[in-house]
Amino acid sequence: EKASKFKFHQFLYGADVFIFWFMHWLWDFITFLLFACIVVLVLHLSKVEGFKTFENAAPLFHIACYFGFAML
Repeated sequence: EKASKFKFHQFLYGADVFIFWFMHWLWDFITFLLFACIVVLVLHLSKVEGFKTFENAAPLFHIACYFGFAML
């Protein structure tokens, strides 16, 4: 940010503050969801006891989504 002054340029060209921060949050959340999907998929494919079916892995994914929402 100090080198590129990206935030300054966004505000200079009239970007709304809410839109700026919401898009950053949305990008971070989508990235987090991607990695949460990968973790659930790896657990499913490795046949870890309790995660052999997607019905059992769904609560883990939901908890990961709630954690990601709270963390961001």
